[in-house]
Amino acid sequence: MGDPRELLDAALARLTALIEVEPTTAVDGCTHCLAAHELAALSGPAEAVPDDLVAYVAGDIPSMWGDFSTLYRRLTPRILTLLMRGELHVDESLVGLNLARADWRSWPNGQALALEAVFTAWWSTVLASPAACPTVDQVLDLLLSATGTITPWLERWAATRTPSADLHLEDLIQNWAPYLVTGQLLLGFHDDFDVTAEVTAWMLQQGPERVQDEDAWEWLTALDGAARPRS
Repeated sequence: MGDPRELLDAALARLTALIEVEPTTAVDGCTHCLAAHELAALSGPAEAVPDDLVAYVAGDIPSMWGDFSTLYRRLTPRILTLLMRGELHVDESLVGLNLARADWRSWPNGQALALEAVFTAWWSTVLASPAACPTVDQVLDLLLSATGTITPWLERWAATRTPSADLHLEDLIQNWAPYLVTGQLLLGFHDDFDVTAEVTAWMLQQGPERVQDEDAWEWLTALDGAARPRS
């Protein structure tokens, strides 16, 4: 299977290489928000763009740019690398939303498949990291926002029977069960995705076999009670 971190590094390197072979183009952006030298930097090689400018683009809205999809595509390896290091400071669900806005599935020359491989390798790395940063719930929010579904990521988690994955499950139950017990769990930057039913069923299926923490067990018991039909 290989070390998850090494697989992630390889996936990121492949995505970067596929994007870097394309010629750079002049970036058309809001001149009220950015100085000429900043637009010039964005028009050059992605690796030379300052981190703060990468973060600015990562959290911006498409209408501020002439060709948002191309700009976001060129900077995606930088954006994800900074995010994985905990150095981006942009909401993860907003990055996922902007990847969807950039229509990443239509990216050419194998780039869409390469980004999908990054998502998969990143998720495996997060599940294997006892102290993941960003956290499991933050990465799930990004993956859901980018791909439009939480199902494959929960399925991969269900198949990952490791101590770190179980610890993450305990944390997720404590973070999300309060929403599930009392109402809805809405994810995405604009609360676009109602995952209440799917996550509830998944937690109740996975939790009893994997949870040991007492607080997580209490929430799991409450969730089970809330999910039972009223007689």
